[in-house]
Amino acid sequence: FPVTISVISSKPARGKKELEEAQKFRDYFEHNELLKRCPGHRFLAMMRGADAGFLKVSVEPDFERAIYIMKKSCMKGYGPLSDIVCEAAKDAYSRLLQPSLENEMLSWVKEKADEDAIGVFALNAQQLLLASPLGQKRVMALDPGFRTGCKVVCLSEYGDLLHKTTVFPHDPQREVLKSQEIIANLVEKFSIDALAVGNGTAGRETYAFLKGFIKDLPIYMVNEAGASIYSASEVARQEFPNEDVTVRGAVSIGRRLMDPLAELVKIDPKSIGVGQYQHDVNQSLLQKRLESVVVSAVNKVGINLNTASQHVLSYVSGLGPALAKNIIEYRSKIGGFSSREELKKVPRLGDKAFEQCAGFLRVKDAKNPLDNSGVHPERYSVVQKMAQKSGVDVKQLIGNESLLRDIPLTDFVNESEGLGSGGGIALSTSNYNTILSNRVSTNASSTFGIVFDTNCSYNNASLNTISTNGSSGQGIYLWSNSSYNNLAANNISTLGDNAFAMHIQSNCGYNNLSGNTISTNNT
Repeated sequence: FPVTISVISSKPARGKKELEEAQKFRDYFEHNELLKRCPGHRFLAMMRGADAGFLKVSVEPDFERAIYIMKKSCMKGYGPLSDIVCEAAKDAYSRLLQPSLENEMLSWVKEKADEDAIGVFALNAQQLLLASPLGQKRVMALDPGFRTGCKVVCLSEYGDLLHKTTVFPHDPQREVLKSQEIIANLVEKFSIDALAVGNGTAGRETYAFLKGFIKDLPIYMVNEAGASIYSASEVARQEFPNEDVTVRGAVSIGRRLMDPLAELVKIDPKSIGVGQYQHDVNQSLLQKRLESVVVSAVNKVGINLNTASQHVLSYVSGLGPALAKNIIEYRSKIGGFSSREELKKVPRLGDKAFEQCAGFLRVKDAKNPLDNSGVHPERYSVVQKMAQKSGVDVKQLIGNESLLRDIPLTDFVNESEGLGSGGGIALSTSNYNTILSNRVSTNASSTFGIVFDTNCSYNNASLNTISTNGSSGQGIYLWSNSSYNNLAANNISTLGDNAFAMHIQSNCGYNNLSGNTISTNNT
């Protein structure tokens, strides 16, 4: 009962109401509402004010109703001692129970608010990471500024730094004509295909300045949140040891336009400015969730084995910083990979690591076209049989929807490949289990990521990344009579027809489904 009848209230701390720093919290100087109706972002705002010392936040159940419930529980009749028992109940509640309940409820609401905020942050981060890239184009990037000028860099189609300079088109120098001449000459000299302008200080003014004389090239405003963090990071120092932080920041802006995913994975996700109260929530949960989002994004898109940086490769399933470094060194030694099979020659990359990572790595212009697809090498033979049955070669089959629709998939079912039901994690009549931070991917039809069979309760299945790619797939499936489960902050993606990210059957109650990131990409 405490949450449903409790009221959260906030007021200014003694002697702090008139302080200038406290005015950002003035909306909460005289605020109270039912705790069950207080959204997570408002609760976090009040707690931020309390942590800063400007607000006093309290949570109290309705006193009269609380005493009524205690009396109903403790008093079995009326007699000469009834008044004494009643006074004892009031004293026990005011002195012992109420402070304990307040701490318990604050903790519970904080946990729920954290889950909601982390879910929003993860969704926004995923959308930013999966933004459409411009591709391999020559880009001029400008990190705008007024007094210190606009840092200008020219990048090759591979993101290499070709040239750097500074122009001063704005006050106080206002060298407009000189800046126009410098930029126009660089555009011609380096055959620039597009321009990127950071959206920070002087961003709009710089964009208007470029639009005034560049008519035949696209100009893009790029979110530069976190560029300064990258420019001072160890990764940036390794890439550009001889450049200052302003040049590195401009390079980051240009590369974000070319390939947002490859560039943004170098930055701590908390620094890319897509969440709310990210510094107030549980930091370990936030870090795990964001790492899961980055891994999911990298593996969903796939990585070009011959152009990917060491940092990006480290997020591929089955790899890590050490194997990613070995891949880069071996690639430099041989001049580039010509097939996925060559990965097996990389030092310390064994069969198990190859099995996990191969499907997410692409080799462009490989002799076998399947090396540039999402098909795992273990299943190349199946695709080749499909192509043979269709009377075409594999290259003609890839992406040909009309041919793919006509393939009778049941003809290719055997002991190792099938269309039947299957899944990742299954529990039956099982309670109090922790299923945390797993990556589950299924490709066949009628498969599930995590399933709770009948009578599964009090389980924690959160922070999981689940992908079901076949038709009629189920991300998380709760069968009947499964209650009190925590299914929060999962990242669930379904690609097939008639698929469910979450499927809750009959008599399943009191389950927590908050903060999930769900993507359904078909009918």
